[in-house]
Amino acid sequence: MQHTPHTHVTYYNISQHHSQYHKQLWKFVVGLSGGFNSYKVTVAYHQLSLAQSKGVYDNERFMDYLAIPRYTSYTNPVWANAQQHLAQ
Repeated sequence: MQHTPHTHVTYYNISQHHSQYHKQLWKFVVGLSGGFNSYKVTVAYHQLSLAQSKGVYDNERFMDYLAIPRYTSYTNPVWANAQQHLAQ
């Protein structure tokens, strides 16, 4: 996967290249284990943000984004531990 823009990327066509790049990133992170959910959340968020900047509101993608498990400081630790044990 290339992490830098191609030389033919300009200000006028960068949005198209962002979309392609985010699709490549999603293909990569979707196959990762649950320990990498923070990466999945980040990529999904940026996909949603890019789509929103174009005026596209994809409800299915948004629901997929919300369905990604994430652990935060306000998550009940008892529940989080139970979820970890269920995943094993």
